[in-house]
Amino acid sequence: MIDVSASTLEAFERLDVPERPATEPGAPLREGSVLEAEIAATRRLLRTLDPRFTRVAVVTFSGEPLGKNPVPPRWTESLDPAAATWVGLTHDWSAVERALDGVAEAGAHGLTNMAAGVERATAELTGRTGAESRADPGARHSILFMTDGIPTLPVPGDTRRNQLEVFKQVRRAAKHGIEIHAYAVGREALRGPFTLKTMAAESGGTFTAVRDPGTLPDRLPVVQLAGLDGVQVRNLTTERDALATHLRPDGTFDALVRLAPGANRIEVLATATDGASGRHVLVMERRDATSSGPALPDHLVSRRGELLEKDVEERREARRQQLAEEIRRGRSEGEDEDAAAAAQRRELELEVGREPPAVGSAPEPLPPAAD
Repeated sequence: MIDVSASTLEAFERLDVPERPATEPGAPLREGSVLEAEIAATRRLLRTLDPRFTRVAVVTFSGEPLGKNPVPPRWTESLDPAAATWVGLTHDWSAVERALDGVAEAGAHGLTNMAAGVERATAELTGRTGAESRADPGARHSILFMTDGIPTLPVPGDTRRNQLEVFKQVRRAAKHGIEIHAYAVGREALRGPFTLKTMAAESGGTFTAVRDPGTLPDRLPVVQLAGLDGVQVRNLTTERDALATHLRPDGTFDALVRLAPGANRIEVLATATDGASGRHVLVMERRDATSSGPALPDHLVSRRGELLEKDVEERREARRQQLAEEIRRGRSEGEDEDAAAAAQRRELELEVGREPPAVGSAPEPLPPAAD
């Protein structure tokens, strides 16, 4: 879900002024704006999802006042025009990319009707009349809700009433098992995050504060949509864990595993956020370079490269931490040595300050030398 209200055209750094005011409907997308960050984050998330197992829809929301005394629309009877579906749930990532191109070209305008947005997204996930998507009752449903503000519609100037309308839609979504992951993007959204925090809590989703909108493309793709807490992969034949594992938002994962020649038994352990776990063992065979066999698909080649980079980076980080610990330990030992040396200096000073021994008596031994 992408917020396309007029405020999302505000830049979060010094940029050129757009050709038309941001408040004018259809104002062009300003480079470096919150809207650009939302679209970029969605594109990056898309690259982490597997279209074989996941469908994606794009919904935008904004809205215009209905008059001096607007009457909230009856959402149970019709879909509010303040929200729009750019593409229904689909496995076709190219269709989603085209929809995002359209959102960028259309720009932003109006106020922020969050209730209409949640209602529209819920309709798409449930296949309700008026939606463009076919429902899949066996799927896990999630809404990724991005906004830079607070609800200013359907009743202009009445934040409390607007919040109640949002919560009404959130409860309806929750009844369908829909989780809402809410992202408060920028300072304005974080000044009043109550609506988004409640949205996430009521639906069993998560709330993420994105103080710097420029970091949204990094924050969105780490969301977990499959209810998984983690995946561990181990080669039972070699008794070695995977060099690197990457769990993706939709529950698919990549693992870099060293194989011994011949058959290898690979164990996969998955742990869910509710504490449940599952185990699966598969057999993979390693062949030498001269053996005939299917070539590694291009997308797996690129993923292997990503995992190799991750493995190298994790090794570097582990080494950095090891060196930092050694430095800390060395400083601690050095401090102990300094303290011991200081104590010995005090003893030496005491020896020097004492009266000389009586004639004929044995001299007191000197303090031991300190290195």
